[in-house]
Amino acid sequence: MIRAALARVRDELHQSSANRKQVLSRLWLFGTLFKCTSDNFLNALYELVHGVVFATMPFWLGGLVLLIFATPPSAEELKGANALFFWIGMYWNSVVSTFAKGELLVFAISMLSPTLWLATYEPKGAEKLPHRRPVSTLAVVIIIVGAVIFALLKKNDGINVSAVFWISVTLTIIAIVLRYLVFVYHGYRLPDISELQLRKPTDDWMKTVDIHRGATS
Repeated sequence: MIRAALARVRDELHQSSANRKQVLSRLWLFGTLFKCTSDNFLNALYELVHGVVFATMPFWLGGLVLLIFATPPSAEELKGANALFFWIGMYWNSVVSTFAKGELLVFAISMLSPTLWLATYEPKGAEKLPHRRPVSTLAVVIIIVGAVIFALLKKNDGINVSAVFWISVTLTIIAIVLRYLVFVYHGYRLPDISELQLRKPTDDWMKTVDIHRGATS
């Protein structure tokens, strides 16, 4: 009797979890995340980190070059400060100076261009990208806004550079999130390929060779 009661409670909890998951899967833009597997998340994270590291090279490498050629701190500046944290702070300030005038807008646009392509691309045997419309719409809006602000920044000296900086940071964060979502959804929509399917072209080729050998012998 106790075992039956525990089984009934377990079934109810499982049903409740399934219902909650079904409701969450209908959320705008993020719903399909609740259907994805851990492999989808990990593979997407690898692709994102790999792309961001190389795409941000002008910033972190440029900051390193600026730090190398910066005026060395005086003994008074280093007095009472932790040397490690002092140099980390100097390096961070050097990195920020490389995108302090809206350069992140160009980075955000460069991140969203392949994201937009992947959102509209339909591989053979795969379904349409989940949430393709909101992803594409947000990507296009950010690209247009970023391009307009960057153009105004270059043409008008009266632009509030501080406001542009924080806008560029915000748009960049959204661009990175969208790119990660697209990578996750792209992995989710791809069909499962079994070992037999992977070996099929080779097996077909071997059969053709065997038939050809039999015809010529």
